Amino acid sequence: MMSSADFRLAELLSSRLCHDLVGPISAIGNGTELLQEMSPMDAEAVDLIASSAGQASSKLAFFRLAYGAAGERISTLEDIRPVIDNWLKEERLALQWPETGGDHLAGHKGKILMNVLGLARECLPRGGELQLSVLPEEASLVLDLQGHGASVELRDDTAQGLDKSISPDGLTPRNVHAYFTRQLVELQDGSLGLDANAKQSALEIRVTLPG
Repeated sequence: MMSSADFRLAELLSSRLCHDLVGPISAIGNGTELLQEMSPMDAEAVDLIASSAGQASSKLAFFRLAYGAAGERISTLEDIRPVIDNWLKEERLALQWPETGGDHLAGHKGKILMNVLGLARECLPRGGELQLSVLPEEASLVLDLQGHGASVELRDDTAQGLDKSISPDGLTPRNVHAYFTRQLVELQDGSLGLDANAKQSALEIRVTLPG
C-alpha cells in the first residue's frame, strides 16, 4: 500500500504538471478564437485546433482535481459538476446526477468520486450512460455508480490495478489509474467493488467510506 508521503508526492506532481500545461493550452484556445475572427485560414483547420485545445483543457481540469492536491478542497457536487460535465462530453458519457446527498463530499470523497468516474470510463470504451447515487448512512457514505453501454468490459489492466497483490514494480500507464483509485479509497479506510457484466451490458462501481 502507498504511504501517505508517497501519495502526497503523487498529488503534488500531478498538480504541478496540470498547472504548467493549463497556460499554454488556454493560450492555444484563445489564439484560435482570434484566428476565427481575423484570419482567412481554412475554417475546418482552425475548428480542429480549437476542438483539440478544448478537449485538452477539459481533461486537464478533470485530472487536476482527480489526481492533484486541489481535489482535497471538494466538499459538494456543485464544486465539481461543471468540470465533470465538460469532461463527460469528451468521453461520450452521459451522467444522471443525484438529487440528494451532494453535500457530503468533504475530505477526499469528491476526489474519490472523480476517480471512480475514471474507472467507469475504462469499463465503457464506447461510451454509455451513468447514474450516480450518493447515499449518506449512519456511519458511512456510499457512492454507487451504475452504468450501461454498447460495450462493457473489465480490461486485464484495470483488474490488475484493482488487485491488492500488485506491486509498484508491476504498474504501467494502463493500470495505474485503477491502482491509484484503490489506494485512495483504502487510505480513507474505505472499500471498493466493481462489477462489469458484459452479457447484460451493465456496470456497477460501489465505494463505501467512513462517514
